[in-house]
Amino acid sequence: RGASRGGSTTASAASAGSWVLASNSVSSSDWEIPSESQPRHRGGPTFSSPGQHILFLTDGQPGDALAALTYLQQNLLVSHPGLHLHGIGFGESVQSFVHLQQLCALTGGDFTLASASRCGLQEAFTAMGTSIHTASSGMSDTSWGMVHSLETEEVDAPEDLGTPRNVAFELAECRAFTKKSAITIPVGRQLEVVFQSHRGGFADHEAYGVVTQGRGGYVMRRRAPYLRGALRLLYGLHDARLGTAEDGGRLVAKVCRYPMLDSYDVALASARCTAVAQHFARLFNRATTQVGLVNPVEVVFLPCLVYEPPAAAPGDWERVEETAEGEWEPQPAKEAAQDGQEWFVAERYLPGVFVKFNNNKGYVSPQRGADVRYGSYAEAAQAFSHFSYCHSEGECMVIDLQGVTRIDKRSKQSLLLTDPLVHSIRRSPGSEPFFGRGDLGSAGAQAFLCSHRCGPTCRALGLPPPTQEELRKLGGAAPAATPGVSTWDLLDG
Repeated sequence: RGASRGGSTTASAASAGSWVLASNSVSSSDWEIPSESQPRHRGGPTFSSPGQHILFLTDGQPGDALAALTYLQQNLLVSHPGLHLHGIGFGESVQSFVHLQQLCALTGGDFTLASASRCGLQEAFTAMGTSIHTASSGMSDTSWGMVHSLETEEVDAPEDLGTPRNVAFELAECRAFTKKSAITIPVGRQLEVVFQSHRGGFADHEAYGVVTQGRGGYVMRRRAPYLRGALRLLYGLHDARLGTAEDGGRLVAKVCRYPMLDSYDVALASARCTAVAQHFARLFNRATTQVGLVNPVEVVFLPCLVYEPPAAAPGDWERVEETAEGEWEPQPAKEAAQDGQEWFVAERYLPGVFVKFNNNKGYVSPQRGADVRYGSYAEAAQAFSHFSYCHSEGECMVIDLQGVTRIDKRSKQSLLLTDPLVHSIRRSPGSEPFFGRGDLGSAGAQAFLCSHRCGPTCRALGLPPPTQEELRKLGGAAPAATPGVSTWDLLDG
């Protein structure tokens, strides 16, 4: 009934590990969630308790993407906050399933690709089962994850942050910045954090410098976000000072979902994570070259730009000009004050198939190494997190790695990563996390080390596996590794 161009199958799970086939072709009208007094709709399951999961299996886009998104917002996000949609796409490109990815991400679910092979299907179902298990056991991700243009966080919102902004979401991949689809927002300067020295430790304010770029001006931001996380909303952004929307000026803006988090400190914490990650990436790339690894994977992190509100840096503002639409006039002061007077961070939009490699609570995406698309990249990503821990002498760990893979004409492999988190391991008990709310300290580092298994890159770099004594010092008794992960060296996004 128009669910996808190639047809779709839906499975549901009342609890992790319990799957029920619902139908072999669905559309948004099939997703009606009846009350407990109503019968099941068209043979489908009812959802009356939290923590339930629906799994979509598909080889194509939904034929009614806008209707599906509208139904999700009007009927599921508010009335069924414990319901999670997940998807497995049969194909070679995540971009083919961008709308299903969005539905999954908005409900805190996951999406993965499956190749047309028995091993590929096994790995996809294992990855999805592991993800659902971690969500059901309270280990779900609290960082921006799955994809850069469709990133996700744990949907359950903190209770101490007040009322979130009331927004309606638009379809993903809405790229135009017209007067109808976007607003003009005055901004102050762009700030970028750089890591300068670790003499006083990585959790030392003196170790970081702030580089100021440009002056005040205007940027174009889409009127509606296309995704939310526990703490942030994602908007399409165009900064003409960096280039056209097709040539460097297209970004992803990450705005705090809760007004009380609109602060310099919150924005700075995200930028610090990127600065530390870039520091270790330089060391990691140099080390993998020096040890003679054959065609090593180069690790690169996108810069994180902090945009300050105009009130923080008053001065001359430049008027943004858009050749396709003519000259953009600033919005009335009343609208700008309501939407756009906050600190936010932005990264350049990065197209491609995004892969989630690990998160900040010990999840490591599983793979047996049969799928050559991501095997070497995934192994390098896990080795990088391990490397950051060892080369900081146990002081911190760069984690929550996601990004796209690249290979050039000379077969050089690169891994472009975005929005990392950092665990500050040696901070005093009860002290505020230096790197923001995703900084879980020694407990987060312990969770990763329990799940990680060293591969060729770790061995070539001489990174020692953690001992039981080391794990106990990090966080008491060593927890069990994430099921389905601990015995595998390689992993698949």
